[in-house]
Amino acid sequence: MVLLYFLPYFCKKFIPFRCLFSGLLFFTLISSLPNNSGLYVHIPFCRKKCIYCDFFCGGASIAKWDIFTENLIKELKSRAIEISPKLRTIYIGGGTPSLIPKNNLKLLVSAIYDTFDCSELKEFSFEVNPEDVNSENIKTWTNLGINRISMGVQSLVDKELSFLNRNHSADCAYEATRILCKSFPEVNVDIMFGIPGQTLSSLEFSISSLLSLHPTHFSAYSLMYEEGTPLTTLRDKGAFLEMDEEYNLSLYKLTSSILDDNGFEHYEISNYAQPGHRSIHNSSYWDFHPYLGVGPSAHSFDGISLRRGNFPDLKYYISNHSSLFNPPHTEESLSAEELHDEYIMLRLRTREGIDLSDFSSRFGKKKLDILISKAESFISNSQLILSQNNLSLSESGIMTSDNIILSLV
Repeated sequence: MVLLYFLPYFCKKFIPFRCLFSGLLFFTLISSLPNNSGLYVHIPFCRKKCIYCDFFCGGASIAKWDIFTENLIKELKSRAIEISPKLRTIYIGGGTPSLIPKNNLKLLVSAIYDTFDCSELKEFSFEVNPEDVNSENIKTWTNLGINRISMGVQSLVDKELSFLNRNHSADCAYEATRILCKSFPEVNVDIMFGIPGQTLSSLEFSISSLLSLHPTHFSAYSLMYEEGTPLTTLRDKGAFLEMDEEYNLSLYKLTSSILDDNGFEHYEISNYAQPGHRSIHNSSYWDFHPYLGVGPSAHSFDGISLRRGNFPDLKYYISNHSSLFNPPHTEESLSAEELHDEYIMLRLRTREGIDLSDFSSRFGKKKLDILISKAESFISNSQLILSQNNLSLSESGIMTSDNIILSLV
């Protein structure tokens, strides 16, 4: 099977860490952490759930915003010591963060600025839905220091949006994109291919229409059939036919071709950016930088081997009144082999691929020799590119990246 982006949204699936050190050892560890930490805040509420979504979220009608925000801030402050106090990036995602009431958002962002050193903050991303884009919200977002907006458009064809159970129309998404591109220096739009009924011409229309508005970044995802989603249930009942794999591949090729022709660099399997406009926060996941995730189902990584994942326990966040706030979570310390495999999987997602010197310093010369040996057949058929110090996927290799990566780990 051709999997067009290996481990989709992998960065949101990580299982991170809790600091277990005390005294001098703890202080030494914290002082040695890189000054490039990221913060992720999860807002798990949506007006309605998209037919394909398997992310954790709840209906906006059950949101108790005051206590939820209060508990987010409690977790933020109690766990701030797990990463460097100097933040490089902030990312508020979901769910639909643009649903959060203005005053609650101000309290949350104020707590972030009070808790961390944001003097060298490079990127502050905020996810929105088209129906929430208006002049009042834009003023609030810009005043809070948000400089990058990521919006789920998916399509500019109403029939395709209706199939996905999106809450907005094509006209709404187009107008929201136009307004955002005039208001923020960095704007990402999500698009989707492989939607049943989608054609090459309808996909080209969506992408070309969005390009006319000059967003700086595109994230392009194939429609995935995750277990337990309404989408998969309906397919299994015969309500519609899944997109043919070869046609899906042609949609992906069209996406890459159009964006390449318009000056976007394909810097990661699912991501395209104008030069100088890559997502700094998401790139940190692929580069193994430390990040802290707060909120239900949020994940964190210490930059070394420890991962922590909060349980998707929304009830805890909207009912807990304790001053000591440590949400239920899992922890995992990755073994050397697990880190080796993750490194290959994550780095091969990127345009630059695996830095062979860095790989050797992390895992040893013997592991490097094994990697190159396993890669030889893919290099010979031009699916992998071996340069002086890098191993990366070619454009044709991206099309079968799952098979290649699984052969190397």
